[in-house]
Amino acid sequence: MGFFAPPDVVQPMSLIMNKTYKTPGFARHLKDFCEDKKGSVLCKKGSERSYRFRFINPMMQPYAIMHGLANNLIDQEDLKKFIEKIQ
Repeated sequence: MGFFAPPDVVQPMSLIMNKTYKTPGFARHLKDFCEDKKGSVLCKKGSERSYRFRFINPMMQPYAIMHGLANNLIDQEDLKKFIEKIQ
């Protein structure tokens, strides 16, 4: 799995939450997901203000997508938009 930068999260986060988000609105959560208190699901590389993240376990990304679909957080159209963006 590849790395992503915080700005890559803006559109999906805004769509899922049905509210416009900017990077500062979730940057702390990305940091927390790199630490044990949130299960260390992400690792970060780079330097401050230019960190890139990726899932430690490559199965976590498809799990998050399936969870979002199963719990109606996203639908098939949303998923198509996400896939088009990363290709």
